[in-house]
Amino acid sequence: MKRLSLIFTFICATLFAQKEFPIIIKDSIRDVLIDDYENIYVYRNSDLSILKYDSLGHKKAQVMFPQPFKIQSVENPLNIFLFSENGQEIKILDQNLNEIQYLNLYQKFGHVKAVYSQDLQFIWVLDSARKQLIQYNYREDKIINIFPFDMDLSTVVDFIVYQNHLYLLREKCFSVYELKGAHKYSIDIENGKRLRRVNDKIYVIEQNTISLYTPAQLFYPVFSKENFIIVEKNSNQFLALIEDKLYLYGIEK
Repeated sequence: MKRLSLIFTFICATLFAQKEFPIIIKDSIRDVLIDDYENIYVYRNSDLSILKYDSLGHKKAQVMFPQPFKIQSVENPLNIFLFSENGQEIKILDQNLNEIQYLNLYQKFGHVKAVYSQDLQFIWVLDSARKQLIQYNYREDKIINIFPFDMDLSTVVDFIVYQNHLYLLREKCFSVYELKGAHKYSIDIENGKRLRRVNDKIYVIEQNTISLYTPAQLFYPVFSKENFIIVEKNSNQFLALIEDKLYLYGIEK
C-alpha cells in the first residue's frame, strides 16, 4: 500500500511555531526528546551523555554512560526508561537523571532487541534470539505472557503493544500484528526512528517526518518539512531541530 498523502498539505499549512527554545545544539547528537512539561532531553553521540533542559533553556541535569543507551520514553519525567542493546540492561532514571532502578536482562532472556515500558510495573520485551514477545513484571521479577513471533526481529527499531496489537517499526517499514501473530498492516517508510502512542493514536517518527496511523488503517504525515533535521512530539505538540535551534509547534485550531 502506498503512503497516503490525503490532507498532508492542509495539515502542514496549519502548523505554526509557538516557541523557539534558547538552546543551541552544537554537538553531534543522536536524539532529542520532549516531555509534556516542555523539558528537553538531548542525547549526544560525542560522549554518550543525556542533558536535560527546562523550557527556558536552563540545563537541569546531565548524565554520562560507558555504552550506548536508547531513551525509551520521557512521558513520565519521574521515571525515564533507558535501554542498552549492547549491555542488555535497562536503567530507570528520576527527574534529575539519577539512577533509581537497574534491570539485567541477561538473566531472564535470550537477546533483547527492543523494549517497551507499558507502565511502572510491566515492560514488554522483544527477544530476537527466541523470536518471542514477552510481557514482564519487573517489579516482581515475573514473566506474565509469552507470544511467539516466527519472523526476523533483528532489524526492529522500536515497538508498542496496545489493545492486543503489536506495532512494529523497522527503519524502512511500519507493521501491525495481532498478538497471536496475524499480520494486519504494513507500509514502507524512509527512516524509522521510534513510535509514540497518544491515547488510541499511533505516531510513526522518522528523521524529519511524523505520520499518524489510525485504527481504520489510514497512514498519513502530520508534521514534515525538508529543513527539519530531527522531529519529535509530546502529547499535543511537535518539536523540530532546524539547523542548530529547537522549535516547538502546535496545530492551529
